[in-house]
Amino acid sequence: MCSHQYTGKRDSLYKPSLSLSSCSIISSKSIRIVEGMSKKSGKGSLPRSTDGEDLEWKLNRFDKNLDIPAISAIWHHLNGTKNIGGSKKVYRIPLDRSGSGKVDKAPADKSAGGSRKVDKASADKSAGGSGKVSPEFVVVKKISNKLSVSTGELEKIAEIEIPGKIRHQNIVNLMGYYSSSRSTLSLYEYYNNGTLDGLLHGNQVELRNWPKRLHIARGVAQGLRYMHNHHSTPAYHKKVRSSNILVDDDWGAKIASFGSAKVLENREEYAQTKTDVYDFGVILLELITGRKVPKYEKERSSLADWAQRLGKETIDASDIDNNVYETKYLEEINQVFKLALSCTAKSPTDRFDMTSVWQILSQYGTAVGVGTKENGSI
Repeated sequence: MCSHQYTGKRDSLYKPSLSLSSCSIISSKSIRIVEGMSKKSGKGSLPRSTDGEDLEWKLNRFDKNLDIPAISAIWHHLNGTKNIGGSKKVYRIPLDRSGSGKVDKAPADKSAGGSRKVDKASADKSAGGSGKVSPEFVVVKKISNKLSVSTGELEKIAEIEIPGKIRHQNIVNLMGYYSSSRSTLSLYEYYNNGTLDGLLHGNQVELRNWPKRLHIARGVAQGLRYMHNHHSTPAYHKKVRSSNILVDDDWGAKIASFGSAKVLENREEYAQTKTDVYDFGVILLELITGRKVPKYEKERSSLADWAQRLGKETIDASDIDNNVYETKYLEEINQVFKLALSCTAKSPTDRFDMTSVWQILSQYGTAVGVGTKENGSI
């Protein structure tokens, strides 16, 4: 049972600080770019302020164990790198390990706070997998600063505040971010397997295995459960989609894309987490049937509506994705289908919370690498 499960008496849980705690950002430094770039920005040029002055970039770290590309290296690659996100503002940037000085090395001080300590004996068996990542790339997401970019205000941006404070095996690792007066560049670990949506609908050969899909579902449930019940910054995602779930090398799920997420200000807002429960139910149906969910919000309920219209708690074999259908898994698939129906119930009050969802999923099967670590935090 989650130690932070909602009981109705958890007032202290809903007093989040809207700025990052001192132990979250473990190091910070400013870098003034003085490389003599002209006002005409060419390929690889560093951006300049409107008056032609060099911008000052501040680097804030969340993970002291990972190298971060220097700002000059990032801008060298941005204009010539194909974006890997639908927003056209997400890029894969290589780490330069040639010793040319284009990597901001992780601090050597082992005593610095805020490190992502992982107990290998338990964390590798947690719901999200080992969290292995490619050491050759990082993901850079560009956020335009429409407001003042003082550190305090930047930390209130959901894409920085939530993954920056809620550190968990099943939430994408925000390594740190660069900020200037014009934009913010957030840096995340890169996962070779890409998104769940891409694996399901673009390269199904990788997911022709029901235990593997169940493992991913458990990881998403574990991450949402932890996020909804976080001790200082409880939050809900608002857009839980297979396209917003990354998958690591060990098939662990990583919840990403927090641009629409919201911190829960008080316990009355906890009911809003049921929107995440609904979206998670749609993901379960996607994993079972292999059907692609419509992109547009008004059409997203079509898969859930179809399942509800069946009027029964079991799914016909003909409706199960052929890539994962095996008689030995049929009973388990039907149990997960039943759970999906509950998650996508019309009335939010009829839906489980994510703690209950995770507990139910944990009863099924022997998914790859799943253990019993309670909260999976790292």
